[in-house]
Amino acid sequence: MRSPRLIIVVLALATSAGACGTQTIRPTAMRPTPASPTTASTLQAAISAEASPTALSGSPAPSGTVNLKLDFACIPDSWALSTGPSVAFDGTNLVWSAIGSLADPNLPTLPDLVGFAPGHDSVPHYVYRGPNRDSYINAIAVSDGHYAFVENNDRLYGTDGWRLWALLGAGQKAVLLDKGDLPGAPQVGSIAMGGGQVIWTTFHEQAGVVTSEIRAAHFDGSDPRILASAPASQTEYWWPSLDPTGRVLLYGTVEHLSGGDEAFRIYRRDLSVPDSSPVGLGTDNTATEPLSNGRTLVWRTVDNNVMNWGDDLVIAAPDGQGPKSLSLPYVGLASLGNRYLAYYRLSVSVSVGDLTLYDTATGTFDLVEQHGPSDPWQFQRGWTVVAGDLLVLRRATETSTPPPQVCWASLPHVP
Repeated sequence: MRSPRLIIVVLALATSAGACGTQTIRPTAMRPTPASPTTASTLQAAISAEASPTALSGSPAPSGTVNLKLDFACIPDSWALSTGPSVAFDGTNLVWSAIGSLADPNLPTLPDLVGFAPGHDSVPHYVYRGPNRDSYINAIAVSDGHYAFVENNDRLYGTDGWRLWALLGAGQKAVLLDKGDLPGAPQVGSIAMGGGQVIWTTFHEQAGVVTSEIRAAHFDGSDPRILASAPASQTEYWWPSLDPTGRVLLYGTVEHLSGGDEAFRIYRRDLSVPDSSPVGLGTDNTATEPLSNGRTLVWRTVDNNVMNWGDDLVIAAPDGQGPKSLSLPYVGLASLGNRYLAYYRLSVSVSVGDLTLYDTATGTFDLVEQHGPSDPWQFQRGWTVVAGDLLVLRRATETSTPPPQVCWASLPHVP
């Protein structure tokens, strides 16, 4: 079960990097930051695969790139200073993990969530103040003022322990949805929210068998159910997401074949039809992490491990037909808005940190920001996330100087 073992180390890297203020998005819905590309198939090999110091939120723009001039506004510096590694955005509400206290630089825990509505709120506000001040909040999701997040706390839950919580709204009491009960298994890596429910993938033991599951519940924790379940030795479920209607579930699988081979495939399922069957999307056996805005389907291709940086990004019709490679190696952590696709790449040069979006309407790459060797923002190791017609980014450097900035801009509408 190669992929589950690796994700534990990956998430640890994401937490430690984010606590230092140098971490990228989870984005995704924010996702955990992948380690540098590796074919590690054992825990020991995965531990040695440290995050690359050249991991930027962009790299030199592809040929044919056009400039996209945007007007940015930023939140107050005091709020940006405490931003953590994880972020989620539904096109209206932005939420991120926040450092609990800046007084002790040796203990930058992340027990809180901060929310902000770009273009509506004048300043951010606390969505959740964690009662356990030594906790770390990792994966986050948001939908129409409802929230879900994963909490880690070694003291309370053990080194492999985690809790998945839901919030009906800012300041509301957290509702427990799921918890880790399988030593050595990965925690929830990403969360989908929409259509009145929370959907996540996880691993649990059922009748003595380690199973991979897609679970769902309403925002208040009611109607818990298992949408899919399989022995993890046969099939693993990863990267759930929902289309804009909240009725179509997308997800990836790792399917263990005879002879030790693996197939990475993506599926869709119509949740509005009771007991509907999953439908395979395309014929690619290296596909994972599907995203859809209703008009365009995006996925990344991988080799050997579902958590590695991708070999490429591929766009296609919503049913997976007509796939087109974007020729973006070492790519990951994508987010998709009404028109634009944001992504991260390992840079080929530590002195360049370009921020480039892909315009799904015109098929062009649009350059948003370009940072050269003399620019203090040459390391863009913050967030870049697109939802709806808004782009939000967290500018950050390799060090804490200058302090991070969190800014947003409106994007052109679909023509």
